[in-house]
Amino acid sequence: MDSFYEGLTNQVVSYLSPGSHHVTLQLPGYQDYSGTTTVYDGQTTYQEITLTPPGAVTIQNFAFSPPSITVPRGTTVTWTNRDPAQHTVVSDVPRQFSSPVLETGQVFAYAFNDAGSYPYHCGIYPTMHGTVTVT
Repeated sequence: MDSFYEGLTNQVVSYLSPGSHHVTLQLPGYQDYSGTTTVYDGQTTYQEITLTPPGAVTIQNFAFSPPSITVPRGTTVTWTNRDPAQHTVVSDVPRQFSSPVLETGQVFAYAFNDAGSYPYHCGIYPTMHGTVTVT
């Protein structure tokens, strides 16, 4: 893909052998995507991938996506809740940052002005974890 692809773009790859395949997408101005997809013999396989701008985290399927991001100092990171359930974004370091309860579609934003590593979790579902690394 190159910078001429915007919005929903269908990409077709034919004649892949059955099995697992590594998928990497890179588009300037967006976070890279890396993952795997499985192709089954005699079947068509579809995979929907959403590229996000730097500093954007999606809360979906009870996970932070991407779980770890690296941004330069001064970046405002946004978390958007795409789950039907409520979530929060809470720093693992007390009183560093904490969102209110986010309903579906709501966004929390926090500006990271100091270099460092900032682990966080969901206060409602504490098995959900993420990290912001600021350079």
